[in-house]
Amino acid sequence: MPRQGVGTLYARYKRVGVLFDANLLLLYWIAKFAPEQVSRFKRTSAFTEEDVGRVVRLYERCSRVVATPNVVTEVSNLAGQLTDATKRAVFEAVRHCILVCSETYVASSVASAHADFPRLGLTDCSILSLPPGSCLVITKDLQLYLSLQRAGIDSINYNHLRSGDLLS
Repeated sequence: MPRQGVGTLYARYKRVGVLFDANLLLLYWIAKFAPEQVSRFKRTSAFTEEDVGRVVRLYERCSRVVATPNVVTEVSNLAGQLTDATKRAVFEAVRHCILVCSETYVASSVASAHADFPRLGLTDCSILSLPPGSCLVITKDLQLYLSLQRAGIDSINYNHLRSGDLLS
């Protein structure tokens, strides 16, 4: 966990920018626009009602949400596995997010040159290629979190939030 408390870290970045990993962003979009699907959809079924509420609060308290095109693409691809009516609702949410979030482009050649690329893949390495201090990353992925910590990129392991809503 970062040296700073997660609440302090989140408070510092919620105006600068917060990037949610693809799993958490997918959870947010499904929870907001097709909440009955959270427990039914393979990619979100492991999340509890408390997780849903926490992720929605985290997202909605941010003044600036940051995403890489790779994260948005991954969420879109995962959401494509939803049933048609739900998929349409979530895709509308994705469209809205694309219009309002701060999308930060990282060239695939840059992301794939990262030393962790063979282990983490393109989406995670696009996140790892962001400049330290440009945003806070919230992730459920332990391997990504550990790589972010090693790279000096401020991040929160979502699982650390499960022990209590430290951000209320």
